[in-house]
Amino acid sequence: NDSGSAYLSLGGEIRERVELYDAPRFHLAGGTKDGYLLHRAMIHADLHLGPAVRIFAQLNEQEAVSKKLINMPDQDNLDVQQLFLELKLSKSAALRAGRQEMIFNPMRRFVSFRDAANVRQSFDGARLTVNAGQFRGELFGVAPVLVTSAMASGLGARGGEPGGRGRP
Repeated sequence: NDSGSAYLSLGGEIRERVELYDAPRFHLAGGTKDGYLLHRAMIHADLHLGPAVRIFAQLNEQEAVSKKLINMPDQDNLDVQQLFLELKLSKSAALRAGRQEMIFNPMRRFVSFRDAANVRQSFDGARLTVNAGQFRGELFGVAPVLVTSAMASGLGARGGEPGGRGRP
């Protein structure tokens, strides 16, 4: 709108990564050569309705082209990566509910969106964020979204939810 209180932002990301293994396991225990392309494409829409309401949606598509052994974090067909509603309850508190990526601590060891893998990790649930001066608190109840083994193998089977990903 003209006042700038409501706006829509659109964006995307494409990542292509080539991996080549010439001597896996140092030619011991039957290791075979492998070379493949890991492809990831994501698009998003970020809608802000005034200063207190945000709706974010992100679709993704990940593929492991020519990979001999496909693992679960390698491939997922077109899917919802994130879809959440965020409400600013005050200047220092916000509530977010829906599918979302989360990251805690600088080393990304506790909770992370797992950017190194081709399929990023997202979570279904809700979280409350409270900022007080230099301190930040997070209260959350979430479940990880998992790619099913059939989807990872490229068989096209769907998981527990539409899109091929479900909860454990």
